[in-house]
Amino acid sequence: MSKTILAIDPGGTGAIATWRSGKGIKTIAMPKTHIALRDALREIVAEADGHLVAYLEEVGGFIRGQEGKQPGSAMFNFGKNYGQIEMALLCMNIPTVKVKPEIWQKTFNVGTKKDAPDGKWKHHLKARLGELMPELSAPLYAADSALICIYGYKREFNTEAIPF
Repeated sequence: MSKTILAIDPGGTGAIATWRSGKGIKTIAMPKTHIALRDALREIVAEADGHLVAYLEEVGGFIRGQEGKQPGSAMFNFGKNYGQIEMALLCMNIPTVKVKPEIWQKTFNVGTKKDAPDGKWKHHLKARLGELMPELSAPLYAADSALICIYGYKREFNTEAIPF
């Protein structure tokens, strides 16, 4: 059966990754507005091969900023954006699997964000992505979503293989 895997890292510096058979993984920066998100998802749906399933990183209500603090307004905006992503997926009838960061991260033995030096987490993920798929030149901001996409591929196809 033909499938398309959609993976979303919902953070402000996040991204959307898609995998389609024979097309590999493609990434885009997280759209900045709900209209841009809708348009990006419409394009993904239009190009999807067979069954489309989304893997959405399930994040908690607290986000850490500089010096371990984040203003309430930033957390509110993050939650609002996360809800818009959920609603867009729902309205487009895209089946969605929520995956906690610690679950997909464990799959790739990358540790957790607190294991990486300050500000180097995305670099750490990109390095691991490069080990798994050296032919994929995903930008730094898309490392999480590309790894979530690989995680989704492994689950959907019940395999340890890496998508091609």
